[in-house]
Amino acid sequence: MELMTKEILKALPKLGATSDMEETPIIVKYFTPILSRWYWYVLEGEKQENGDILFFGLVEGLDHGSREYGYFSLSELESIALPFEFKIERDLYFSNSAINKDGLIINLDKRNQIQGILIGDQGLDVVNINTTDGKVSLKEFYRLLDCEVVEHLSLNDELGMWFDEMGLFKNGNFIQSYAFDGEELPQIPGKVLILAEDDMGKSIGLTEVQIEYIRNNLSTFGRNVIDHGDEESNPRDLADTFAAIVTEELRKVISEDLGISDDDLPF
Repeated sequence: MELMTKEILKALPKLGATSDMEETPIIVKYFTPILSRWYWYVLEGEKQENGDILFFGLVEGLDHGSREYGYFSLSELESIALPFEFKIERDLYFSNSAINKDGLIINLDKRNQIQGILIGDQGLDVVNINTTDGKVSLKEFYRLLDCEVVEHLSLNDELGMWFDEMGLFKNGNFIQSYAFDGEELPQIPGKVLILAEDDMGKSIGLTEVQIEYIRNNLSTFGRNVIDHGDEESNPRDLADTFAAIVTEELRKVISEDLGISDDDLPF
């Protein structure tokens, strides 16, 4: 397979030409086809005096957990020797994608969607998630998790799990245990959605490396069906009851602080 073609070379922006772009088109993607997963996303490139081509782009390494921008050359990619005489390959099915200002790889045909991992009745699936102005709405969380209240659990500094906060009270729902990076997590009821998180805690889409990492390091076990007997707890009723208890306790605290009867409070 040719790593470089005349068409790709012609499409390459000059080095430094895309530095101010909000969304930088990815001209070509290279990858290791076996064992350690490495990806090279080429954003810019120029032919050098010696005939080599110097690229600038994003490099992701699954096994090493690295993800950084840098320079690399065509000759370097061609010289990488893999087991069983495999070589670096060009992704022939990768097209019309870009890297946005958050460093997220987006499909320009699905500009308002990001990728996440949804764990449900059928196991783990990579799903497309609708966004509004780059944000995942609560409505979208509710749709994917089939719930009305969501809870969040951090997996590490980059990944978080979302699930139904009231799932434990739904008769017939499933509950199972999880382990991530060798550490056991609390039992979680119902569907689980996994997304990446930026430095501000905002939920963003998963990269290919993160998806592969989750597949290799997340395990599930001990799945059971929740059975409350004939009387099923209604999550909405339970939430209303809890809110009423909190409100009543709050009324007592405020009335004591103000030295007035709680009957005189406006709520």
